[in-house]
This record gives sequence, structure tokens and C-alpha cells, in this order.
Amino acid sequence: MLPVRSENDLREHVNTHMHDNCYSSEECFKTYKRKTNLSRYVRTSHKSVNTD
Repeated sequence: MLPVRSENDLREHVNTHMHDNCYSSEECFKTYKRKTNLSRYVRTSHKSVNTD
């Protein structure tokens, strides 16, 4: 098990064990447990959306 580096890392880790998907795309409502996975999806699949 890797050490938790920040409170945000801990929150992300706990979210992965929750039954609900926490982050969703505003364009298509596809859901992910990790914010980083949603960001990658949006960046690659919704190229017209500004991710800044």
C-alpha cells in the first residue's frame, strides 16, 4: 500500500471504494470514480470542451 500524500489523495482513494461513481462528464454524463480518469476521458473524447 502506498502512503497517502495529501488530503485530496486520501479523498480520491476513499472514493474508489465507494459504490457510487463520483465524477461525471457534463457533456455525456459518463461517470468515473477518479477525477483524473474523467479528465483524461474529457480531454480525449470531448475535444471541443475547454479543460483549463
